[in-house]
Amino acid sequence: MRNIYPGAINAYYSEKSAKTVDFDESKDKFKLDKYPSDKNAKIVVYCNGPACWKSFKSAMLLVKNGYTNVFWLRDGFPGWLDKGYPVE
Repeated sequence: MRNIYPGAINAYYSEKSAKTVDFDESKDKFKLDKYPSDKNAKIVVYCNGPACWKSFKSAMLLVKNGYTNVFWLRDGFPGWLDKGYPVE
């Protein structure tokens, strides 16, 4: 899998909840163990474009768990590629 940033990780998110802003996180499985222990570290989450809600939900749960420097790439990996930005 290609990444948009050197050292990027593929974090697990199993989505069972509705694709809505007020999703029920108890229906999903989200693991924090791959994320940095430093809750001030910069974290950019993305998935496969605007139809994918996993990155949005991940960003919301990271903030809820105390992460303070979280960014959501709304257009996902396809949007990054469309703009011609580099990949690893």
